[in-house]
Amino acid sequence: MKYLQQIWGSIPAKKTMNSVILTYLLVLLGLTTFELVEEFFYPDFERWQSQVTTIIFGSLCAGIVAFIVSHRHDTLRQQLIEEIDERKRTQEELQKYQEQLEELVKERTRDLEAKTGELEQANIYLHRANRHKSVFLASMSHELRTPLNSIIGFTGIMLKGMAGEITDEQSKQLGMVKNSANHLLTLINDVLDVSKIEAGKIDFCLEEFGIDEVVTETKESVSPAAQTKGLELLTNVPEDITIFSDKRRTKQVLLNLCSNAVKFTDHGTIEVAAKALNDEKVEITVRDTGIGIKGEDMHELFEPFQQVGVSITKRQEGTGLGLYLTKKLVNLLRGEVWAKSRYGEGSEFTVVLPLRYKEESKD
Repeated sequence: MKYLQQIWGSIPAKKTMNSVILTYLLVLLGLTTFELVEEFFYPDFERWQSQVTTIIFGSLCAGIVAFIVSHRHDTLRQQLIEEIDERKRTQEELQKYQEQLEELVKERTRDLEAKTGELEQANIYLHRANRHKSVFLASMSHELRTPLNSIIGFTGIMLKGMAGEITDEQSKQLGMVKNSANHLLTLINDVLDVSKIEAGKIDFCLEEFGIDEVVTETKESVSPAAQTKGLELLTNVPEDITIFSDKRRTKQVLLNLCSNAVKFTDHGTIEVAAKALNDEKVEITVRDTGIGIKGEDMHELFEPFQQVGVSITKRQEGTGLGLYLTKKLVNLLRGEVWAKSRYGEGSEFTVVLPLRYKEESKD
């Protein structure tokens, strides 16, 4: 039965079997009839019977084969139709899923565009607020610097005795006032410069000058603080390196680096060296034997309001803007600055500046 199901496909096996048995019975009945005719009426009928039997048997086999092929063909056709229908259903489901995905993508895209718009608007507000902050700080710093300059100036006049004689104690106290005022002026200048840079309002005064001049002036500025701590200041700068840039800003960069070195060095030396790298650049290096910087703090080195590697109890005076301002100024001077350090052994800051400052093209 199962075999017949495999051959005829979906045709019921019982019905198929009955048809085959009936066919065979009819054939046997025909053969029996021929035998009877031969025996009773035609004794010489054997040869003719054999031929007829062969024809009938061949026809029967051909009919059976045709029957099997026909039903197998119908079965294959039915299977093909079912497979095509299944593929159509699958394609329709895939089309439905694709439409759902496209709708989901459109929805997500709309959400993303909405959030992007919100972020852009927030970014505009932040930039505007930052500009207002920078303008405010610049204005306030300017207003604070003016009276401080007066305090420093009048204190200097009194220390020189130009306003009358003063006692040693008065001179000592006035000196403390002047030093504190100078320190406060330095902090205000840092804030003012950062505000100007962030507001895009810093101006440069370009001129020819020697690197040795800037290094010498910087050394004179930091020598008192270095001598107070017993530090040795060393310089190794050729006299023939001349650059075309902003002398005041270049000196400010070196002064920040050297002041920073003095601040974080308790004993040993501070060295400033310079050399021409080629016909286009000059390299200036500031080395110290200070406390150094931990590896995990290096990425915060040039961030604002940072004093890396210093505990709260040992925090130095300052705004934490020195190195941040240094990097900003070096970038504006078309240069680069980086640092190397081993914690507990000291630090080395390197500045590379172009020998000739070039304005950026506005095209």
